[in-house]
Amino acid sequence: MIDYKFNKEDINLRGGEHLVSVMRKHWFVFFTRVLPLKILFVLPLIFMVVTLNMQLSQTAIAVIIFFSSLWMLVLLMAIFTIWTNYFLDIWIVTNQRIIDIEQRHLFNREVRTLRMETVQDVHVDKVNFFQEFFNFGTLRVQTAGTGGTDALIEGIPNPEHEQELIMKEVHIINTKGDRIHSGQKLTSPHTT
Repeated sequence: MIDYKFNKEDINLRGGEHLVSVMRKHWFVFFTRVLPLKILFVLPLIFMVVTLNMQLSQTAIAVIIFFSSLWMLVLLMAIFTIWTNYFLDIWIVTNQRIIDIEQRHLFNREVRTLRMETVQDVHVDKVNFFQEFFNFGTLRVQTAGTGGTDALIEGIPNPEHEQELIMKEVHIINTKGDRIHSGQKLTSPHTT
């Protein structure tokens, strides 16, 4: 898959905010969604090879080629749509928030922001052999508030590492908040 490098300039960072991690779905997620379409893509090719060796009229051959080509064009558009949704789904973790950009359809995008201070727990789910073998899974981020909503990051590579990064930032925010309440002087843990 294409390795798109995410630039800090691609999003508006607030004062004192910096990127911690950028997550995209694992390549295996894309592969499993496209595999059935690739199989369906080959079927008309096989059908054309078999029927073109038969004694058919020129009109019948033209109709077979036309509909097979139309079938493959529709499948290519579906593969492109799946790739676009895969490529544009992204999670950005900063030291202050988690930004979920989810491409719903070709022209429908949803952006959701979770503030780090509202994050209560981050849980990793790996539910099958392939997720364990290829090391990808789902992160469930539980936030404070009415109902304690869960945000899901599905199909990300190395979810345990991402869980640690998020929980580290939550710990830093909570420690900073505890120091403010106790009157201690704050020093930034991110200064070099």
